[in-house]
Amino acid sequence: KVAVAGPGLALVPPSRLLRLAAASQQSSCIAQTALGPVAGAAAQSLESWTAEDVSELMLLVATSGFAENSPGAKRLFSRVTEVLTPRLSALSVTVLLKVV
Repeated sequence: KVAVAGPGLALVPPSRLLRLAAASQQSSCIAQTALGPVAGAAAQSLESWTAEDVSELMLLVATSGFAENSPGAKRLFSRVTEVLTPRLSALSVTVLLKVV
């Protein structure tokens, strides 16, 4: 197994974390080993993410079939409520549909 977790993962820019999460759709190995840690790392810096990127990451994690019950995904889903609720009035219809 490849180590993908650790404190350094939280320092990876949001665009790179999202790309890694998107790669999980193409590789079950990435989905099984990286998506949960990526979700957990993203949860730490979610305030700096755009609403569109947050909704995309949520969709990738929730539909992965591997990571949706991981500790990282649980942190992500709980943080999304905190981060997106104040932004609800500014969210586009597309983002709202992804989040709901």
